[in-house]
Amino acid sequence: MSDFNENDIPVEEAPAPKPLSRKKKRRIRNTVLPFFAALGLMTALAWCIPLRPDFSELEKRELQSFPEFSLSALFSGEWFSGVSLWFSDTFPGRESWVRAQSSFETLYGDRSITYSGALVTLEVTPEPTAEPTPQPTPDSSAVSEVTSEPTSEPTPEPTPDPASGVSFETGEVRKINSSIYFGDAAYELYGSNDQACQTFCNTMSRAADKYAGRYRFFSMICPNSGGILLSYDVYDELYGIRQDDAVNKFYEGASENLIPVKIYDTLRAHNSEYLFFRTDHHWTALGAYYAYTVFCEAAGFEPVPLSEYTELEMDPFLGSYYQHNPNKEMENNPDTIIAYVPPGDVSCTNYGLNGVPSESSVIVDMRGKTTERQYLCFLGGDHYLSEITNNDIQDDSAIIVVKDSYGNPFAGYLSQHYHTVLALDWHYDLRLNELMNKYNVKDILVLTELVQAQGSTMLNNLYGDFLTARGGAGA
Repeated sequence: MSDFNENDIPVEEAPAPKPLSRKKKRRIRNTVLPFFAALGLMTALAWCIPLRPDFSELEKRELQSFPEFSLSALFSGEWFSGVSLWFSDTFPGRESWVRAQSSFETLYGDRSITYSGALVTLEVTPEPTAEPTPQPTPDSSAVSEVTSEPTSEPTPEPTPDPASGVSFETGEVRKINSSIYFGDAAYELYGSNDQACQTFCNTMSRAADKYAGRYRFFSMICPNSGGILLSYDVYDELYGIRQDDAVNKFYEGASENLIPVKIYDTLRAHNSEYLFFRTDHHWTALGAYYAYTVFCEAAGFEPVPLSEYTELEMDPFLGSYYQHNPNKEMENNPDTIIAYVPPGDVSCTNYGLNGVPSESSVIVDMRGKTTERQYLCFLGGDHYLSEITNNDIQDDSAIIVVKDSYGNPFAGYLSQHYHTVLALDWHYDLRLNELMNKYNVKDILVLTELVQAQGSTMLNNLYGDFLTARGGAGA
């Protein structure tokens, strides 16, 4: 038998492709060219700066501005990064697309949820909020010119029954995204994550130990409206863990150098008052004031009575809950923002990452502005750094407040105890060593909302700035 050789098998050559006829080439060209022409036109329009928005009504923030050109920024790559952020953050028709997405999600079906029995603890790590961009001061006059009457004191006696609060049938609750809606109000859901709590505790403890002897190190975790305003009967049906217990988990095994500022009991005792907005996830200036009184107790200060502040009322305000899920109940009963202008010769300057200052005010008069922008009255919104100066305090004492947007109405109260209050947004590279070397820092306070305290972005940023060589004087 002869050996088989596959090379002996004749291979048929593939026939040469037939050339396209002129008619077919013309048809393809007539189909493709309009597509690429339209794509080129859309690209050109997308790069047209006047057509790109500069403010998000939904998110209540200024959008990324086109970066200033410089050779140093060009060679370091920062300029290209800035252009990329600007392009992605300010595409034309942005609000329409975001609203369309929200409307489209409502077509998924009935998203109302009937709750029965106790819910198990949500074992999820909440997503951190979108990284804010530096914001110029809103176009409004400083509040120092307002001649409102000084406000009266908040309720002197707390609610006698801390278990009391908003009550309703949980079967009537709608769950939308990470919040529950009932009537004209919404409340944020919360799920405790043991690992995230421990990571927060370890990070804060190591930072407190690192700075021991140089600065006092405080931590304030702010409960949200669900944990403070809802009655325990309702809360225990909807949540797996009460928020006072959840906050305590963040400090299990904490260093003795870390000073927790626990505000839950104080807020809960006053939960019949206007501590949180109904249409927005933030607390009110009154809620922030009660938190400030607890900080004063921990820091050894006497809180300045609210009657010494000047009250400024701004309405109507329709916040994040309404913007993401508009409904008639909220629209017909919007929130009112009541802000408190601190006494004395107090000023505020905001800085972006580029270090360019913009003059602002601790409280910016937003009366007459659109309903979505009202919360920008506090420090003019989120910035890399807001520097509050009280010229009536003659020493050079300073405090660093590493905060999220809950810290915006809070930081102004500290102006009564320090010459300089440095409010830093933890979404950014904090550059703590620069501030610690420039100012006579006495205290450091990390203030964040409960859900955000579990977010990986915040923990990573705090770890990088507190515990590495770039963070801290002499570190």
